Amino acid sequence: MKILKNSFFCLSLLVPMKLLAQAEMPGTDPWLLGSVDPAALMVQRIGIDLERRLAEAPAKRTYASRDGAISISIKKARLAEILGVVDPRVGTGQVEVVASLGSTKIEANGFSIHSVRWPVLPRLDGEGLFLEPKAHNGQTAIILGDADEIPEALIGLIPGSGAKAARIRGLAQSGTRVFVVAMVDRRDENSGSRVINRFTNQPHREFVYRMAYEMGRHVIGYEIQRVLGLVDALVRQDEKQTISLWGWGEGGVVALPAAALDVRIAKVGLSGSFSPREGVWAEPIYRNVWNYVSEFGDAGTATLLGTRKLVVSNEPGPKIEGPPPAKAGRNGAAPGILGAYEGPAVRAQFQLAMKNRIPDGRNAEWISGSTDAEVWEKMFGPLPQVKSEPTMPQPLDLVAKAYRRHDRLMDQLCDHVQLLWNRSDRTRMGIFNGNALAQSGNWDKETRRLRKVFHDQVIGNLGQPEGGPTNRARSRKIFDTPDFVGWEVEMDLPVAPGVFAKGIYLLPKGLKKGEKRPVVVCQHGLEGRPHDVANPLEKTNYYNSFAAQLARQGYIVFAPQNPYIGQDLFRVLQRKANPIGLSLFSYITAQHRVILDWLKTLPEVDPDRLAFYGLSYGGKTAMRVPAILQDYCLSICSADFNEWIGKNVAREPWGNYTSYMYTGEYEMVEFNLGNTFNYAEMAWLIAPRPFMVERGHNDGVGIDPMVAWEYAKIREVYGRLKIPDKTEIEFFLGGHEILGAGTFAFLKKHLKYPG
Repeated sequence: MKILKNSFFCLSLLVPMKLLAQAEMPGTDPWLLGSVDPAALMVQRIGIDLERRLAEAPAKRTYASRDGAISISIKKARLAEILGVVDPRVGTGQVEVVASLGSTKIEANGFSIHSVRWPVLPRLDGEGLFLEPKAHNGQTAIILGDADEIPEALIGLIPGSGAKAARIRGLAQSGTRVFVVAMVDRRDENSGSRVINRFTNQPHREFVYRMAYEMGRHVIGYEIQRVLGLVDALVRQDEKQTISLWGWGEGGVVALPAAALDVRIAKVGLSGSFSPREGVWAEPIYRNVWNYVSEFGDAGTATLLGTRKLVVSNEPGPKIEGPPPAKAGRNGAAPGILGAYEGPAVRAQFQLAMKNRIPDGRNAEWISGSTDAEVWEKMFGPLPQVKSEPTMPQPLDLVAKAYRRHDRLMDQLCDHVQLLWNRSDRTRMGIFNGNALAQSGNWDKETRRLRKVFHDQVIGNLGQPEGGPTNRARSRKIFDTPDFVGWEVEMDLPVAPGVFAKGIYLLPKGLKKGEKRPVVVCQHGLEGRPHDVANPLEKTNYYNSFAAQLARQGYIVFAPQNPYIGQDLFRVLQRKANPIGLSLFSYITAQHRVILDWLKTLPEVDPDRLAFYGLSYGGKTAMRVPAILQDYCLSICSADFNEWIGKNVAREPWGNYTSYMYTGEYEMVEFNLGNTFNYAEMAWLIAPRPFMVERGHNDGVGIDPMVAWEYAKIREVYGRLKIPDKTEIEFFLGGHEILGAGTFAFLKKHLKYPG
């Protein structure tokens, strides 16, 4: 599926809206958006704002400096954190020969070839090929090819790598020990589960990325760990050897941060990878790294090399036209391409790195060249000329063996993430032990601190302050029924020029002079609109026009437009936001801040009784936004509540439980959420305010056992806070829908309306 930039939705697909006379609501200005689809314009404007922020990020970046505000060690620790290089490696073991590649030992041109393995993390190894020279010169080179270049091709055992194979074999022939590391590729054969017989067309790198990202790990980080695990083993064997690291394409994406993090790597060479990262959102999703553009970029990562050598080739990287094609039983991959590699942009990034390099009299030379051939010799020295054609025995099953090795290594990564998920309750307890905190007497103080962590580090904070709207809202009347009047309202977002909040305001008729009533903010779900919840003319699918129902009961209602609409047009917003430490919910939270501030200015609104009630993606909003914005006095999550981390990372979900590992919602993963805030922890941030779950037994978003498991943790904390009556869960015989039975009673009870 192609990524589209700054496009409007096809207006022919929109349901026309019959408007009443364009009378604005008292205290507001006339509607300005005209006949343009507001939802489409909202998504477009957010995209423009994010591209502006991406373009401005490098100029605002803080680089490491010897006497400045931030040191190399602090920056390294942060780089390791966002790449997920946080698990202690085993620290013992050595490189071991796994098996011969052929029926006899392979010898060629002064070196032999071995298939090798080394320990990295518990139950996670690295593997590859070792070219062992007959006379070692004290130099060791670790080679990372592009993702789709198997080690056997890179060294010329099978056709495919041409000049690369000649250079690598020449390096071994010169006396350098060479290790070619196997990487996760872009095929999709293993992107799924043989246990449940379900698969996707996600590239293997994306399949690992999706589950790992949610758990604060990354496919790039795991491959860095494999490189550094090899360095561990090599240094234990010989501390005096000089270790160099070279990466092509995806291998370069791994090689640069690996070398930046480990001073034992003396030299790093990059080809087809060193570049600006402001456009990473259009590349394959497995290159998405939280806050990387804001904090590092490739230039900032290079500065962490300190005095060590950097060699950059301007040769083009791999061209990828998208994920493997969707086919029967295999779909859901995120769009993303790798296109033309622009030499001027690479050179500009190199100069940016040079400009911000810490001055030191011991600095090694940094070199930029046009081709691999030009810079290879400057990194490794003169090498003998070696023909690129294979001259060694070629076992008939060499490719099949390579793919079996690949699947074994990929399964190890997936198993490691599944283990992290299984242990995540314990991990989160180390950050936020709700039961202990509920009995400590420090609930308000500590949840205030954790709420800020959630907003700043997990959701991403646009910096929207609390306060009245800076400009008057604009409105137009769209409903006039016997029970209520409705206006469409939009207002500016001060922290994002051009971006606005928008929704439908329903005001019941018959309010007495000076009367203040509670407001229920009613939130639609994925691909929805405010009319889905507020339409007084029909009982809408899933929503059952619950906002209109509440307005008929006398509640004031506001139904916001949230920007999760337009399929890839909105999903790409998450892609643009993550590299600068933001998310889709950064904007949604800021929009709700503006909405709440506006509602509090209305004379008929009771500012202490502002409630939230959302379905599906609106239920996701019900967990995140009230956890941050305390002006919401209660929250109801309908048709979404889950053991949310498992919902995102489970490779083999229970029964008919649907994991986002197998769907097209690639924007769902939130970096490191699994180790910080599951739905129980989000609800704890809402406590002691009332919180309720509405759950249909037949709702495919989850299964009752996992919903009940997660909710039980909430109920216990409310009990220990001595407010058990402030939380409820309603199970009903139904599906993905608003029932409006127990939830309406919950609103009546806690909003005290009618009193």
